[in-house]
Amino acid sequence: SKYTIAVENPDPLCTGIAIAELDGTSVDPTAIPLVDDGAQHRLRIVFGTPNQKVKGSKSTAPPRASIPS
Repeated sequence: SKYTIAVENPDPLCTGIAIAELDGTSVDPTAIPLVDDGAQHRLRIVFGTPNQKVKGSKSTAPPRASIPS
């Protein structure tokens, strides 16, 4: 499989993930599913406050536990 990973930081933040999407579908950023199916996939991560509306987003991030630093 090939994964293209895009990381966006529109509000210059150092922590928090507002959006995690795999192939356009919201996923838990602490457990992103990876599949060895030989297909191409796109992972999009946007830094920000969880559940924050982000310009250009088609979805909101699901509620989740904080990521330890």
